[in-house]
Amino acid sequence: MTATAKLGLLTRLAAVGLGAALGALVFAGAGSASAEPLQTVQGKAQSGQAWSQMMLGLEYRDGVDVAPNLAQAIVWFRKAADQGFAPAMRMMGSLYAEGAVVPRDDAEAFKWTKQAAQQGLAEAQVSLGRMYAAGLGVARSDKDAVFWFKQAARQDDDEGERLLAVAYAQGVGEHQNYGRAAGLFRLAADQGNAEAQISLGQFYEEGAGLTQDLNQARAWFNAAIDRCRTVEACQRAAEDRLRVQAKLSIVAIEAKKIAEASN
Repeated sequence: MTATAKLGLLTRLAAVGLGAALGALVFAGAGSASAEPLQTVQGKAQSGQAWSQMMLGLEYRDGVDVAPNLAQAIVWFRKAADQGFAPAMRMMGSLYAEGAVVPRDDAEAFKWTKQAAQQGLAEAQVSLGRMYAAGLGVARSDKDAVFWFKQAARQDDDEGERLLAVAYAQGVGEHQNYGRAAGLFRLAADQGNAEAQISLGQFYEEGAGLTQDLNQARAWFNAAIDRCRTVEACQRAAEDRLRVQAKLSIVAIEAKKIAEASN
């Protein structure tokens, strides 16, 4: 597989939340199918190597070195998942949750996602927490949602940190604690999580859980504008920045008036 193909593979993995789980292996090449011809990957997959089964599923799904075949992709994802390969179980959970490739089935999505989460896959832990929070495939439970967000956050997963911060900020599944929320938003924001950067900016703006600092708020809104991935998030960050800029202008005007009055 060429370097360009590897980069494309990483992009596809990230799109389904598997970049962290498989990205290093793609470039390491050791014991993986990433740098091998399709025939070699097929041979290893047929012999039962879970990693190769996962990679073959991706190649069939996306039409890399082979004609696209979603039915075959699911067959190979399932074979890897049945062996307990966490990224494949995460993939199966995503497929059932999205309902684009297979009929949507929240119970199946929950089953596969939970198994991947129990193996320590941070992306799956975040998804499982979301399922508990929304009651998808399982009875709604804020406490269970927070439990899984904590597991992901302990692995420095930025989305796990952000969602745990939201729980502390809202007092959902945990006692409300703005200080802890601010600290967790900062951890996620430092990793480039735009939503966390917006929330941290708002905390600085309002002085929630930390000392009010409008300049810091503006800086984090600027950071979010640079990293946002959706139009809605970019618009919110831009609106928040305009609001803080207006406040800073008022502060500057008042400071100037005070300075002039003292002369």
